[in-house]
Amino acid sequence: MKLTVNSLIVNNQKILVYTKKEDPFKGKLSLPSGELKEKETLKEAVKRITKEKTNIEIKPVAMLGVYDSLDRDPNERNIGVVFICNPTNEIKKIKEGYKFIEKKEMNENEFAYDHKKMLNSYFAIISLSKN
Repeated sequence: MKLTVNSLIVNNQKILVYTKKEDPFKGKLSLPSGELKEKETLKEAVKRITKEKTNIEIKPVAMLGVYDSLDRDPNERNIGVVFICNPTNEIKKIKEGYKFIEKKEMNENEFAYDHKKMLNSYFAIISLSKN
């Protein structure tokens, strides 16, 4: 079993995603994510992983949720914790393969794991906060 953290990075009402290059979800979009190390907190992990994978420094604003469906990863048991994050600086350069998408682009793409579920939860919360 592994514990992963996911960063849902919001910038100008767009979300950062990348296209996976390896199976089991090759070609599908994914949020930046990675495994928690033994001696770090969840927030430390999401900051480290996001910086390593995207070159963006972030501030975790809130934990969106814990995703623990038994079938979320076909290879192994994987529990994901997703954080809503804001960039701490102006984004000048992100690593190759990453891009920002708008909400309307979500339906045009397939997502890895249960990342579309995570995005739908985020947008549902945003929608509620506007009412």
